[in-house]
Amino acid sequence: MPSHPRAREDGVASATTPIATGNPAQTAALHAALTALSRGDTLPAGDRHLAHHLALRPATSWGPAEETAAADIAARHRHALATARIDYRRLPPAPLPEAATTARDALADGARRAALSHLTIRRDGRIALTFPYHPDLAAQAQDIAGHERDPDGPAHLYPVTALPALLDFAHRHAIPVPEHLRAALSTDLAPTATRDPDPVVRVRPDGDVEVVFPARTTLVYLVRALPGRRWDPAARANVFPPRAAAMLVAFADAHGITVDDAVWALGAASSNDRPQVTLDDATGALVVGCDYRPDLHAALRTANDDRTAWHRDRSAYVLTARADAGQLLATVDRFGLRIDDGAATQLRRWRGVQQRNLAESLAAAGPPVTVAGLAVPLHPHQQLAVRFLTRNRRVAFADPPGSGQHDAVLAALEATRAPRPARPGPPSGPATPV
Repeated sequence: MPSHPRAREDGVASATTPIATGNPAQTAALHAALTALSRGDTLPAGDRHLAHHLALRPATSWGPAEETAAADIAARHRHALATARIDYRRLPPAPLPEAATTARDALADGARRAALSHLTIRRDGRIALTFPYHPDLAAQAQDIAGHERDPDGPAHLYPVTALPALLDFAHRHAIPVPEHLRAALSTDLAPTATRDPDPVVRVRPDGDVEVVFPARTTLVYLVRALPGRRWDPAARANVFPPRAAAMLVAFADAHGITVDDAVWALGAASSNDRPQVTLDDATGALVVGCDYRPDLHAALRTANDDRTAWHRDRSAYVLTARADAGQLLATVDRFGLRIDDGAATQLRRWRGVQQRNLAESLAAAGPPVTVAGLAVPLHPHQQLAVRFLTRNRRVAFADPPGSGQHDAVLAALEATRAPRPARPGPPSGPATPV
């Protein structure tokens, strides 16, 4: 039972009820109750969000505001606690409405910040921490060893060795942490400090490259994100094609994995022959992976309808069928980019479709349609769309996003709009005297 008496049997405390319980056992019981409530779906959105925020924080870090808000939520949903087999009578009494409102307002900003904060691991092995800007949190994040700022975004970047400090930071500020990062605490988080005595990246008899390592959760997660991977259950190894040797050498060097000499030689040979333009089988897009060059960047942007094709997460240029295939082929020849067979076939297919669309557009009868006030002329495919829209009363216009449907519809409306009648002018001839 609580150490302090209740004022009424319905659980509403008196004005003299303290906000802080001062009893670690009661605080722990309240924390367990909030954890059970946050896992269910019976609470309204506001209470569930705040309960989840409080449950993520350790009970030892709770202050008077946290205890007051938790007691208010528990009192509001005592029937849900009964369903979870939690005795509400062993919890602190409900606070006064004024105290509960004050506590909720004090925690609202922290709960919002926690909901918008993330702790993730990137493909390059670094851990990214993001949260809405707060000067105190930013100062604490910068004090963690290995801190770097993401030049392309608001994230704070850290090596994998900083994971214990990052998990402690997330624990104190109620930032959600993925399960694979929590499990990584029990593994070797300093791969550069020790090296496996046997080669763990080696060439298989069939010519493929396999990666074998002890079950370190962080490495398992990272190696699964590498392109071209397949799992060999018999050998319990991650297997990659020979062209991935250079990528695997860089991956092994970053994580302290021993590399067989044959893999080093294969990586050095494949790095000179590896295609720079490849086909993404999943999306059908072209991926241009090479060192940054301003002139190449400008050429790819021009081919992509003056839009950037840089994909930050993949650290490569990604181009879809919207890009000008003819200009892309010219860019590949101009810069001597190596292109694989799949990407070359896809590029030729795009060029054939675009040339056919252009021919159909030019063959369509009718003069070009212009829109008053439109700064840029319509493209051939937009001219074809305008003619189709003007000749049919009921149509479904489903061009791909970004192909200029807005301008085409404006042009169609302009072409079908009836001319406005001229306003009558002033009467001509001499004025009639009055």
